[in-house]
Amino acid sequence: LKCRATHATRLQHIVEHFRTFCQLVRQKQLEGHKGHIAYITYSMLRTTWLEQKPVYLVEAADALWMLDAKSISLEYDASWIFTY
Repeated sequence: LKCRATHATRLQHIVEHFRTFCQLVRQKQLEGHKGHIAYITYSMLRTTWLEQKPVYLVEAADALWMLDAKSISLEYDASWIFTY
């Protein structure tokens, strides 16, 4: 029941974080530090989750994906998950 009551708030928080990330990527592109983006990846950082600090790493990379030496990253704090 608590999950349903906070669903809209949680979703809005995730959308705002993604919007901030996209603005960061666009800024880097306008500054000439990053070209076209081919991949956006969300990775759960398992070791931080085990410490009850749930964090996702969001990365934007070019066509080289994992081999992109200049990927853009931002962490997403999902600590709200432990409130249930």
